[in-house]
Amino acid sequence: MVTSFIGLANVRLDGLRRAMAAVMHRVHARATAGMVAVAIAAVGLTSTAAFAQTSPSTTPAIKAASIRAVVTVPALKSIVEPLLPPGSELRVLMQPGRSEHGYEFTPSDLAAVAGADLVVYVGLNLEPRVEQAVAKPIEGRTVICFAKVAGLQRTGQPIPNTPEALGHDHHHEHDASCDHEHDEKWIDQHLWLDPMLMAKLVGPVRGAIEETLQAKSQLTTEEQQRQGAAQAALLARIQGVDDQWKASVKGFKHTTIVTHHAAFSRLADRYGLTIASVIRTIEGSEPTPGDLAKVLEAIEKHKVRAIFVEPQFNPRAAERLARQAKIGVGQLDPIGDGDWFALMQRNLDSLTTHLKGE
Repeated sequence: MVTSFIGLANVRLDGLRRAMAAVMHRVHARATAGMVAVAIAAVGLTSTAAFAQTSPSTTPAIKAASIRAVVTVPALKSIVEPLLPPGSELRVLMQPGRSEHGYEFTPSDLAAVAGADLVVYVGLNLEPRVEQAVAKPIEGRTVICFAKVAGLQRTGQPIPNTPEALGHDHHHEHDASCDHEHDEKWIDQHLWLDPMLMAKLVGPVRGAIEETLQAKSQLTTEEQQRQGAAQAALLARIQGVDDQWKASVKGFKHTTIVTHHAAFSRLADRYGLTIASVIRTIEGSEPTPGDLAKVLEAIEKHKVRAIFVEPQFNPRAAERLARQAKIGVGQLDPIGDGDWFALMQRNLDSLTTHLKGE
């Protein structure tokens, strides 16, 4: 009886074990399937993300045309800025109110030169540090030297206080093609004060801008048309400046003046004036009593009508000379504030006013 009961218990226990084993098998199978599903889903998500990164669904927009440009002298801004595509950056290195001679460019200025797409400078040793900075070509950067565009090269220094040495005393008519240098040894660096030389700069600047945009794949037909219109407008305005100067100064042909330093020989030569002497013969140095005595002598000898000072320099020496010679004092600004057209108008107004004795 007892033996039969134990056997029956063993049979039931074996059945219970098999049932529990079956349940555990089903649970394990389901868990494994879930893990596999999660893994497959994860792989799918990773692949989708990688495809999204390497195969965008939209075509990127063409970047708007823009150029980073640098000019050294404020007057050059009026030539470069109208030709730049909208959205461009233009930096003027020389600040208004300071002399253009011996100007100290900052590390920030030179960094701007290094990072620019277009650099326009005067040359003729006016900006030696900039010339050094652009001597080594950089891919993607275009450099324009105004003097080279004008076909000029400096070979010497002026002899002070004589009209002949300064190359001013040449009484003949000039036209747009007359850009020769009378003095073989020295070339006036202030090219921007001659409208006809400024006109020569417009075409090369436009060409450089178009080449830069082409290299960036940003030159469109619309931009070419805009630049063409801007170039034509610039040349017309420059011609207007020349015409106005010719008409206004016509009555003062061969009139003698004294200027603060040798900055206006081109202007005088273009429009038939004579510069009898300059007050400051050495850049960065105040005139000596001997210098001033020579200027006073030139004023009397050449019957000078007026002395013209510059806003970048102290006018006291000029005012003292004017009192001694009993002539007027006007102002001619060689630098300006970045608006070349306004600069030329102010200089013309000052010149004609004081030559009339008003």
